[in-house]
Amino acid sequence: MVALIATSCDVRIYPLRGPTGSDAATGIDAAIGIDAPIGSDAPISSECPSQLVGFATMSDLGGEWDGGIDASPTLLLDGGVTGGGVPDAGMRIALDAGMPMLIDAQYSDALTQLILLAGDKTPGPLIIVIKGMISIPPTPDGGDTGGEQIRVSSNKTVLGADANSGLFGGGLGMTKVSNVIVRNLTIAKPNTDGAIDAIHIEKSHQIWIDHCDLSSTGGTGTYDGLVDISDHSDFVTVSWTHYHDHKDSGLVGRSDSSAAAAEDAGTEHVTYDHDWFENLTTGPRIRVGTVHVLNGFFQQVTNYGVASTDGATVLIEASAFQHVTPPGQTDPDFGPVTTILDSPATAGYVDYRTTNLTDSTDGKNIIPSTQVVSWTPPYLYANETDSAGSVPTLVAACAGTGKIVPSGI
Repeated sequence: MVALIATSCDVRIYPLRGPTGSDAATGIDAAIGIDAPIGSDAPISSECPSQLVGFATMSDLGGEWDGGIDASPTLLLDGGVTGGGVPDAGMRIALDAGMPMLIDAQYSDALTQLILLAGDKTPGPLIIVIKGMISIPPTPDGGDTGGEQIRVSSNKTVLGADANSGLFGGGLGMTKVSNVIVRNLTIAKPNTDGAIDAIHIEKSHQIWIDHCDLSSTGGTGTYDGLVDISDHSDFVTVSWTHYHDHKDSGLVGRSDSSAAAAEDAGTEHVTYDHDWFENLTTGPRIRVGTVHVLNGFFQQVTNYGVASTDGATVLIEASAFQHVTPPGQTDPDFGPVTTILDSPATAGYVDYRTTNLTDSTDGKNIIPSTQVVSWTPPYLYANETDSAGSVPTLVAACAGTGKIVPSGI
């Protein structure tokens, strides 16, 4: 049996969590509370959270994935992703559906084992635990998604055994799959420039990326995106993940074309929960989809923190921006939040609530007021919401690898 146990972070946050029983529709103001100054004396959290929150808890009825023809599916709150195991109540611990498969990077066949177990030749449900950093060598053509992007098939969970377990030289790819969990993995040091993503999600649904560390630090090249979600993918949560030392952190939606917009209509439901975007050129670029950015921490981002374009609907809630480019000084400085980019893309929409800005705006408006639209996520999350003032300390302490670790292996 393998379980994920949250380790102590000794983090001071205020408030600790929202009131029991509150939800997005009725209790969000109470859950957010009054922001406390960074570093203030406030209640102490003894553990880093590992709760599944957001669109990965959901599925649809009448939408693309079950063969329906309605482009706007009815969303169902039905548990969503389970990966390779059977979740306990609340998905706080991932339990195995059998003996987890351990891959130790010290052995010469570790990469071969990973390709075999993660891919289509080994059906799920299956939990794969990676111990150590598995090296992915360059492919002869300089890097393609078949060689350096390791495929993960449906009904799989891929876990890192500790803070220093994962992949370097390549990434993970999920195309035309469903029900996948990736947790506690470091993915870094690509071999080539822009040939692959650290994590690529395409035509897939019910995906949860949690407590990962993603960067281009120290490699001979750079990833295209750290997490790219495209081609009518749906019901994705990226939580407690540290994006850092890279250019563009990732996108939702493949392109600005009318064909891509039509293909993605009614899909691309994504939640970014307590993620840390540090030392990047851009934060998420969102096209067409419906996206919730909850308790995000944006630090040292040079072009923009969040971009909502091509009619996307984005809620940015109780987040914090530190040393993010002020808007409108020189292209391409679009500011912490923008609905307009210097491309043919049409504008998107934002709902912007209870968010802190530090050294980011120079007193200027962060978004065009004409592009604000209000919406409420269809899932419960108030009990998992922290105040914007607590975000820099909490997220910096608890995002990334080593904060939740497998036991019993």
